[in-house]
Amino acid sequence: MLGMTLYIKNSLEAVELYQEALGLTLGEEYVKFPDGTYMHAPMYRNGQFLFAVCESTNEALVRTVKETASQNIMPIASHGLDFDTVEEVEKAFELLSKEGVVIRPLGKLPWDTISTDLVDKFGVCWYLMKE
Repeated sequence: MLGMTLYIKNSLEAVELYQEALGLTLGEEYVKFPDGTYMHAPMYRNGQFLFAVCESTNEALVRTVKETASQNIMPIASHGLDFDTVEEVEKAFELLSKEGVVIRPLGKLPWDTISTDLVDKFGVCWYLMKE
Protein backbone atom coordinates (compact mmCIF):
# COMPACT_ATOMS: atom_id res chain seq x y z
CA MET A 1 0.00 0.00 0.00
CA LEU A 2 1.47 3.32 -1.06
CA GLY A 3 0.57 6.62 0.48
CA MET A 4 1.75 9.15 3.01
CA THR A 5 4.05 7.92 5.78
CA LEU A 6 4.73 9.83 9.00
CA TYR A 7 8.23 9.08 10.32
CA ILE A 8 7.86 9.50 14.06
CA LYS A 9 10.04 8.93 17.12
CA ASN A 10 7.95 6.84 19.58
CA SER A 11 5.72 5.26 16.95
CA LEU A 12 3.90 3.05 19.48
CA GLU A 13 2.75 6.09 21.45
CA ALA A 14 1.88 7.99 18.27
CA VAL A 15 -0.35 5.20 16.97
CA GLU A 16 -2.22 5.07 20.29
CA LEU A 17 -2.67 8.85 20.33
CA TYR A 18 -3.91 9.00 16.73
CA GLN A 19 -6.37 6.20 17.40
CA GLU A 20 -7.84 8.07 20.38
CA ALA A 21 -7.61 11.65 19.10
CA LEU A 22 -8.57 11.09 15.47
CA GLY A 23 -10.78 8.02 15.69
CA LEU A 24 -8.41 5.92 13.59
CA THR A 25 -7.88 2.18 13.54
CA LEU A 26 -4.61 0.31 13.05
CA GLY A 27 -4.62 -1.94 10.00
CA GLU A 28 -4.10 -5.65 10.47
CA GLU A 29 -1.20 -5.56 8.01
CA TYR A 30 1.14 -3.65 10.36
CA VAL A 31 4.80 -4.69 10.62
CA LYS A 32 7.10 -4.14 13.59
CA PHE A 33 10.86 -3.83 13.89
CA PRO A 34 12.64 -6.34 16.19
CA ASP A 35 12.56 -3.73 19.00
CA GLY A 36 8.73 -3.66 18.85
CA THR A 37 8.36 -0.25 17.20
CA TYR A 38 6.43 0.14 13.98
CA MET A 39 8.10 -0.33 10.61
CA HIS A 40 4.72 0.15 8.94
CA ALA A 41 1.54 0.97 10.87
CA PRO A 42 -1.28 1.74 8.41
CA MET A 43 -3.95 3.98 9.92
CA TYR A 44 -7.54 3.91 8.71
CA ARG A 45 -10.56 6.14 9.16
CA ASN A 46 -13.97 4.72 8.31
CA GLY A 47 -12.26 1.88 6.44
CA GLN A 48 -10.13 4.18 4.26
CA PHE A 49 -6.34 4.35 4.46
CA LEU A 50 -5.11 7.78 5.61
CA PHE A 51 -1.42 7.35 6.35
CA ALA A 52 1.15 4.99 7.84
CA VAL A 53 3.36 5.55 10.86
CA CYS A 54 6.99 4.42 10.84
CA GLU A 55 9.56 4.66 13.64
CA SER A 56 12.20 7.36 13.17
CA THR A 57 15.30 8.15 15.17
CA ASN A 58 15.50 11.78 14.01
CA GLU A 59 14.65 13.73 17.19
CA ALA A 60 16.31 16.87 15.81
CA LEU A 61 13.65 17.12 13.11
CA VAL A 62 10.85 17.13 15.71
CA ARG A 63 12.59 19.91 17.68
CA THR A 64 13.07 21.98 14.52
CA VAL A 65 9.43 21.67 13.44
CA LYS A 66 8.14 22.59 16.92
CA GLU A 67 10.55 25.54 17.23
CA THR A 68 9.48 26.85 13.83
CA ALA A 69 5.79 26.47 14.70
CA SER A 70 6.27 28.27 18.02
CA GLN A 71 7.33 31.31 15.97
CA ASN A 72 3.97 31.12 14.13
CA ILE A 73 5.69 29.89 10.97
CA MET A 74 3.74 27.15 9.25
CA PRO A 75 5.66 23.95 8.44
CA ILE A 76 5.97 22.91 4.80
CA ALA A 77 2.89 20.66 4.93
CA SER A 78 -0.01 19.93 7.22
CA HIS A 79 -2.33 16.96 7.31
CA GLY A 80 -5.94 18.05 7.09
CA LEU A 81 -8.83 16.13 8.58
CA ASP A 82 -12.50 17.05 8.34
CA PHE A 83 -14.64 15.82 11.23
CA ASP A 84 -18.38 15.22 11.46
CA THR A 85 -18.94 17.18 14.68
CA VAL A 86 -17.52 20.14 16.57
CA GLU A 87 -17.00 17.85 19.58
CA GLU A 88 -14.71 15.58 17.53
CA VAL A 89 -12.58 18.56 16.52
CA GLU A 90 -12.41 19.76 20.12
CA LYS A 91 -11.37 16.29 21.35
CA ALA A 92 -8.68 15.96 18.67
CA PHE A 93 -7.42 19.46 19.47
CA GLU A 94 -7.27 18.74 23.21
CA LEU A 95 -5.31 15.51 22.77
CA LEU A 96 -2.99 16.56 19.93
CA SER A 97 -2.09 19.95 21.40
CA LYS A 98 -0.71 18.41 24.64
CA GLU A 99 3.06 18.92 24.51
CA GLY A 100 2.63 20.33 21.00
CA VAL A 101 2.45 23.84 19.57
CA VAL A 102 -0.81 25.57 18.70
CA ILE A 103 -0.27 27.69 15.60
CA ARG A 104 -3.87 28.90 15.34
CA PRO A 105 -6.29 28.30 18.23
CA LEU A 106 -9.68 26.73 17.70
CA GLY A 107 -11.93 29.18 15.93
CA LYS A 108 -14.20 29.89 13.02
CA LEU A 109 -13.03 30.66 9.49
CA PRO A 110 -15.23 31.77 6.58
CA TRP A 111 -15.17 28.20 5.21
CA ASP A 112 -15.23 26.24 8.53
CA THR A 113 -17.55 26.01 11.50
CA ILE A 114 -14.45 25.36 13.63
CA SER A 115 -10.81 24.64 12.83
CA THR A 116 -7.27 24.85 14.13
CA ASP A 117 -3.65 24.48 13.04
CA LEU A 118 -1.23 22.77 15.41
CA VAL A 119 1.93 20.69 15.61
CA ASP A 120 1.65 17.66 17.84
CA LYS A 121 4.40 16.45 20.18
CA PHE A 122 5.77 14.20 17.43
CA GLY A 123 6.34 17.15 15.07
CA VAL A 124 3.36 16.45 12.80
CA CYS A 125 1.37 19.49 11.65
CA TRP A 126 -2.43 19.13 11.60
CA TYR A 127 -5.27 21.19 10.17
CA LEU A 128 -8.37 19.96 12.01
CA MET A 129 -11.78 21.19 10.89
CA LYS A 130 -15.52 20.82 10.79
CA GLU A 131 -17.04 22.45 7.71
